[in-house]
Amino acid sequence: MTELFKFLSQLVTNYGVTFAVLFLLIIIILFGLYFIIKTFPDVIRKYIEGKLIESNEAHRKGNLKRKNISPKILNLLSNLVVDTKSDRALLFEFSNGTSNLAGLPFLFLNATTESLSIGTSSIAQIYQRINISLFAKFISGLEDNGYFYVEDIEEIKDTYPMIYAYMKPNDAKSMLFYSIYGVDVTLGFIVITTVGDKTFERKDVLPWVAESAQMISSLLNFEELEDTIK
Repeated sequence: MTELFKFLSQLVTNYGVTFAVLFLLIIIILFGLYFIIKTFPDVIRKYIEGKLIESNEAHRKGNLKRKNISPKILNLLSNLVVDTKSDRALLFEFSNGTSNLAGLPFLFLNATTESLSIGTSSIAQIYQRINISLFAKFISGLEDNGYFYVEDIEEIKDTYPMIYAYMKPNDAKSMLFYSIYGVDVTLGFIVITTVGDKTFERKDVLPWVAESAQMISSLLNFEELEDTIK
């Protein structure tokens, strides 16, 4: 420290106060840059590690919540099959995936939960990763109206051919679709169907489906679950 003061005194004597002050500022700036360069990798590393920890924790909580709500959703769909005397009840959820070359994400549709009447075959495995662009008109109408009822699948053969093509091979007859909502986005929908020649009327099933959809919406809303499921 003594040597530094002597050095600064010599600068003041030989070159004046202004030069000495400027010289000192340059030294401080250079030292600061050196310190930043030396510590920057550690700062970045700690920041990335922190973000990874946050991401892993969020993923862990999400998995736990999904595990906890799955039996509840299945139970709701099972009760729905019984109450409406239908044969299948399916929960479909939207998900994102890869994107096009301009960066616009694709949206997909997945059957995530299924309940069946006795003797009815499972079909949920067929409805996985379906691009919703194929059903844009149908989904838009469903979201606008909240639900979509079909007494006989033959009624939509020409108006919604893709829905017909996906549902007819599984012997669906009457169908009622009902949207599932999150806080500010549509999460998917549930659908109940009969099989074979059996049909149902809208007035007989709509109240049951609406009530189940509301409860499933609450279960699927990630933010609402944050403080309730540990």
